[in-house]
Amino acid sequence: MDTAKFYSMQGAIAIIVTIGFLFILYHLLTNGLPAQGSEPMLIMLGSLGTAWTGITGYYFGSSMGSRAKSDVINTIVSSGPAVAPSSPTPVSPDKAAPAVAPPVQNP
Repeated sequence: MDTAKFYSMQGAIAIIVTIGFLFILYHLLTNGLPAQGSEPMLIMLGSLGTAWTGITGYYFGSSMGSRAKSDVINTIVSSGPAVAPSSPTPVSPDKAAPAVAPPVQNP
């Protein structure tokens, strides 16, 4: 499946769930609970509320950052192999880290 088509489908489902959740919430706030059949209405509100929480977490939470990271990685990969230096830069002996830590002196 094409990624652009996949992301547009995700957006469409997110919009449908958001509209459904807000409509049910508005209906309950303006009309109150029905005398009969209030349990299915509350179950539907809870289900849509849970789905809406997941959707907002995806679009505005850590998943959005993960998607941005994946896009950056895909851009880097598609640009071709990186050019590595032919040999490492030599370090002078006086700037190199000691091979062994100096002994600890007790006071």
